Amino acid sequence: MALIRHFFELNSQGTVHRSETDAGWAKVQNGDQVLLYIGTYGSETRMSRPKTSQVIQLDRERASELIKIIREVFPDIENTENRTPNLQ
Repeated sequence: MALIRHFFELNSQGTVHRSETDAGWAKVQNGDQVLLYIGTYGSETRMSRPKTSQVIQLDRERASELIKIIREVFPDIENTENRTPNLQ
């Protein structure tokens, strides 16, 4: 589990992963601080029952930074997605 402290752009293109997974998210409280918790789960081919594979956590500042990155990568996202995720 890791709290993201800084985003930086990679110089390489990276690789495309051929498997898919599901991710869950939650709003978690850490004292006075609110964090966004995102956990990914093992692929469907995993032998054991589904369990959290990787977890990242974002504070308000990192979440704001991630929104800017997403808008840079997907500039038309505001025009194509007008729904809000189910905020439990």
